[in-house]
Amino acid sequence: MKNKLGKVRVIGGKWRGTKLEVADTKGFRPTADRVKETLFNWLSTHLRGANCLDLFAGSGALGIEAISRGALSATLVECNELLVHEIDEALERLGTNKIEAVQADGLGWLSMSKLQFDIVFLDPPFDSTLVNSCLDVLSVQGLSDKALVYIECPKLSPIELKNWIILKSSQTKEVVYMLLKKKPETIEG
Repeated sequence: MKNKLGKVRVIGGKWRGTKLEVADTKGFRPTADRVKETLFNWLSTHLRGANCLDLFAGSGALGIEAISRGALSATLVECNELLVHEIDEALERLGTNKIEAVQADGLGWLSMSKLQFDIVFLDPPFDSTLVNSCLDVLSVQGLSDKALVYIECPKLSPIELKNWIILKSSQTKEVVYMLLKKKPETIEG
């Protein structure tokens, strides 16, 4: 019998109210509903037709939520085999072909991918320092011209935003979360 952490729910769109099973795994911390609500309010005019990447997907809730609200496609990358199995089961129940689950190391996959995304959800394990490494990779590859990057990390994490513009930001008692856009390329003369 799998050890279940519980369920997370889709909070909007065509799958609103759908509960996603979540296995109890080390380092997994689902995005709180209140934070998801704020995030998807921020993204409301950007989702339709967007290609999304949910890196460090966990339950896949952010990518699934994006599709529920009108995104064109979502790639969910998660290294934990048990969590990927849970995502696959959820996708089968939802009957969608707009979402692909990939079992891989998030940073490694991102570094090797040739795909481009319009929206990237970047919420690595809470005790990791992967946000800055992923932002470094995303500053040179993987993003469309109109791309937005969502990051969620512990409040006291040192975040390097030299190549990024903060469009929106907020925080809870434990986390800071923000929506970023890559700075325009500097033209050297």
